[in-house]
Amino acid sequence: MKKYYEAYNQRYRIIHEKGHSWSSDIPTPIVSDVIQKHSISKNASILEIGCGEGRDAFPLLENGYDVLATDISSEAINY
Repeated sequence: MKKYYEAYNQRYRIIHEKGHSWSSDIPTPIVSDVIQKHSISKNASILEIGCGEGRDAFPLLENGYDVLATDISSEAINY
């Protein structure tokens, strides 16, 4: 039996084979809230663990932040 998070790779694959994305195009509000609350500058490095398809990592990169994003699902990363 696969562990809970390892099973996400298969879930992502099924969704992608149907031509869909797993996540929303709208970033998670808490990410920008934390950045603002703690005055995190674009000089800081940000690590996102469990990035999935990059819902939060891509907007951060587009806004000039240094981001390292990782996920257990190779399918999500490749997407």
